[in-house]
Amino acid sequence: MKRLLALTALILGIASAQTTATSTWADLLQPTLDAKQQACDAATAYEKAHPTPAGQKYVGGDQSDAARLGRRLIDDRNSPPEVKVPAGVVSRIIIQLPLASVANMCGNAAHDGTTVKVGRYLAVTLVYIQGELVALKDALTRTAALRLLDRDGKELTRIESLRDAAAKVDQALWTRECQDNVCRWRGFSVFRFNEPLKPETYAATQTVQLVYDRGYGPEVRDYTAADFTKLTLGGK
Repeated sequence: MKRLLALTALILGIASAQTTATSTWADLLQPTLDAKQQACDAATAYEKAHPTPAGQKYVGGDQSDAARLGRRLIDDRNSPPEVKVPAGVVSRIIIQLPLASVANMCGNAAHDGTTVKVGRYLAVTLVYIQGELVALKDALTRTAALRLLDRDGKELTRIESLRDAAAKVDQALWTRECQDNVCRWRGFSVFRFNEPLKPETYAATQTVQLVYDRGYGPEVRDYTAADFTKLTLGGK
C-alpha cells in the first residue's frame, strides 16, 4: 500500500508565514465526512490536472501553502538541552492530519485510475519524527503517543501509535550517511494514530502532547489548535 504522505513533503524547507483561522481539535483530528469528501475531490482534481509521472513512487499532490495549511505542520523547534541529540541530527517533526491523509489517499487512487469511498476510512493522523539509526530495523523500536490534556494540564486520554506486528521500515524515508568510517541511517520514523474519541473529549482538549522516544530518551512536544494556523513552528 502506498505511503499516504508524499515524500516531497518531508524535504520541504521553511514554509511561508501564511496563517488561517483556528479550527477546533475535533475539526483537526476527526473531520466530518463532508470535509473529507471535499479534500478527496480536490486532490483527485489536482492529480488529473497535474498527473504524477509514471513510475514515481509517491504522488506529489498540491504542495501549495493553501493546500497544506491546517492539514500539515512542520515542527522545527529544538529539543531541550537535557535530551542528548547527537551533533548533525535534525529534530524535525511533521504532523499530517486526517484531511491531508485523505487527500494523499485520493491522489494515489486518481493516479492509479481508481476511486476512494472516504466514508469507509477512519481519520488517520500520521507523525513523522526525524532521527538517526545504527541499523534500519531499529526504526521499529521507536515509540510515540499522543496525550490529550485539558486546560489544567490533566490527561483526558492517551492514544498509542498503531503499528502492525509485521511492519517493515520504509527505506525510502531513510538515507545512509558515512563519515570517518562510521555509518548511520538518517530519516523519519512514522507513527499512525486513528483512535476515534467522544465529541466531549475533543471539546475539553486544550493541548495535544506528543510523547516520543527516538533513542535519546523521552521527548515531549506540546501543540495547541492555534499552532495549525501556521505551516511551521521554530526554525530560522
